[in-house]
Amino acid sequence: MKGGSFRDFTAEESERRGAGRGAAPPAPGGLVANNASNATSVNNYSTFFRADPGVQSLLRTSDRIEESKKIIHNSEEVAKHTLVELEVQRSQLHDMKGMVNETTAATGEAQTLLQKIADRAYRRKRLFEAAPPGSRENFFTWQRKVVYSLFAFGPGTAMAIYLESVKRDMEKEDERLKLQAIQNEQQTTLEEQHKDLALQEAMNDLRARLQALEDEARRARMPAATTATTSTSASTAPTQPNNTAKAANAAAAVVATPSVPLQAPGAEEDESTLPQWIKQVQDLWQQQRELWTQLATTNEPAKPMQQTAAPDESGIRARVAMLERERIQEDLRKHKAATATAAAAADK
Repeated sequence: MKGGSFRDFTAEESERRGAGRGAAPPAPGGLVANNASNATSVNNYSTFFRADPGVQSLLRTSDRIEESKKIIHNSEEVAKHTLVELEVQRSQLHDMKGMVNETTAATGEAQTLLQKIADRAYRRKRLFEAAPPGSRENFFTWQRKVVYSLFAFGPGTAMAIYLESVKRDMEKEDERLKLQAIQNEQQTTLEEQHKDLALQEAMNDLRARLQALEDEARRARMPAATTATTSTSASTAPTQPNNTAKAANAAAAVVATPSVPLQAPGAEEDESTLPQWIKQVQDLWQQQRELWTQLATTNEPAKPMQQTAAPDESGIRARVAMLERERIQEDLRKHKAATATAAAAADK
C-alpha cells in the first residue's frame, strides 16, 4: 500500500489472483491473445471483488481516511494562517496598548491643564466677588503686619546700614589721608624755613666778614691819620645802629653788583704778589655769589606738582594736580587755625 491508495491495492490484488487461477503460461507467439484474455479476466474479477460488502466497507473507510487527511491538512494550513494572524493581532494589540498609555498620559495632562484653567477662572472670579466677613481683621493682624513690614522695609534698611558704614569708613580714610598730607606739608614748610634761616645766618656772617674786610682795606689804603680815625669809628660802631645799617646797605650794594668785583690798587699785578687780605676778599666774594645763587634758587615760588601729560589731555592732569595742591594748602590753613584756636582756648 506504500505509494498508493486502497483502491489501487485491490485492483492489483484482483489482477494477481485472476492471473494465478485460470491463466496458462503464454505460448511463444501468442502474446497478443493472452494479453486480451488477461485484461478481460481482470475486469471481471475486479467487478466481482468490488461487489463484496467487506471490500466496499474498506473502500468507504479508505475514502473517509483520505478525507480526514485532507481535513487535517487544511486544518494545519488554517492553524498556520491563524498563528500568523494572531501574531499580527498581538503586535496590533501592543501598539494599541502604547496608544492607550499615551492617551492616558495626554488625558492626565489635559485634566491637569483643565484644573489649572479652572483654578485661574475661580481666582479671577474671586477677585470680583465681595470679601468674606472678617477678612480685614484677619488680613491686618499684628503678625502679618510684622511680616509685611519686614518684607517692605527690611532690604532698604539693611542697604542703608551698609552704605552708612561704607560712608563712615571712607570719611575715616579721607581724614587720615588729609592729616597725612597736612603733616607732609608742615614738614616741607619747616624744612624750607630751616633752610631759609640757615641761609640767612650764612648771609649775615658773610656780610659781617665782608664789612670787616672792607674796613681793613680802607685802613690799608688810607694814611695813618685816616687809619686812626677809621679805627676809632669802628670801635664805636657797635654802639651806633645807624652806622651798622649803613654798612649793611653798603654790603648789599656790593652784592647787588656782581659784575664789578672788589679790587685793590695794584690788582693788575701778578696774583702771587697780591696781599693776603685781597685773596681773602676774592674767596669771600666767590662764596657770597654761590650763596646768593643757592638762595635765589631756593626762594623761587613753588611750582604746582605737574605730571607729564599726554598732548591730547590738554593739561587735565596738571589742573587736577594744582587743584589737589590748593586743597592741601587750604586744609593746612584750616588745621593751623584750628590748632591756634585750641591753644588759645587752653591758655584761657
